[in-house]
Amino acid sequence: MRIPLALVLALAAAPVLADPAPWAAGASTASPAQPGGTALPTPPKPEDPVLAYYPAKARAAGVEGKAVISCTRTQHLRLDACSLVSEDPAGQGFGQAALDMAAQSPDNPKISDPKAVQTAQLSIAFTLKPPAITPDVTQEAHLRIPPLVITRPSDRQIQAAYPARAFDQEIEGEALIDCGVTLEGQLERCQLYAEGPAGYGFGQAALDLADQYRAKPGVIDGEAVSGALIRVDVQFAQQSADAPLAIRSPDHDRPNQNQAAPAWPEGGPGGPAGSRNGSIGGQSGPPSSGATPLP
Repeated sequence: MRIPLALVLALAAAPVLADPAPWAAGASTASPAQPGGTALPTPPKPEDPVLAYYPAKARAAGVEGKAVISCTRTQHLRLDACSLVSEDPAGQGFGQAALDMAAQSPDNPKISDPKAVQTAQLSIAFTLKPPAITPDVTQEAHLRIPPLVITRPSDRQIQAAYPARAFDQEIEGEALIDCGVTLEGQLERCQLYAEGPAGYGFGQAALDLADQYRAKPGVIDGEAVSGALIRVDVQFAQQSADAPLAIRSPDHDRPNQNQAAPAWPEGGPGGPAGSRNGSIGGQSGPPSSGATPLP
């Protein structure tokens, strides 16, 4: 087929159209090019609004700090009647910044619990690497109940998962795995957090057992949620020929399902927050049932 010359010339002269939305969701992450081949800079990410409370002089000088405030929490979880307990370092404005943030604490309309009325001390951290203020008490607080394992693998399933080389050499160990919990109580998206001793396959063995668990899903403001994180501690011990493993969930690692603690969204990047009490080489363990920031 022969293409008319006039059509070829018309196509050659037509302008090339640029991508109308180069930064739209799902679009390529490459920066669009200007005429002449110069790449445009990627637009910066917007700064977290809570950083407006970071004391300006301290931030300019690269100073990090923290402040402890004492407040009364209302039945709707709003902070009220706050006072400064301490600030470190002193004289940098971190105490006043924490009080200013607490003054913006909103009510949670889903919660009206007279038992929530209590005095609480909050430690607010101001960091620059990365820039963050945590917890962000200017946002709505929530009542959070973490997931709880209710069904574990049988002895036979556990025995079958014991790493062969470790069993033959009478090596005992343990592993911690982090998983999400579905509304149906299944563990999903499990990842190895720690194992010991390394090199014997205890981590993979723990991951292989994840499908055998069932757990109560996490609860936020009285409603079950999907995807709440749980940390499972799996111990491998040669106790007997019939059941050489034991799965341990210490009482101090188990959340009290009869209590819910207020929590705020966490400022800045990072994983699940909260105190950690793990046992592998000083590694951190599962979040406590205390005031744990939520994403």
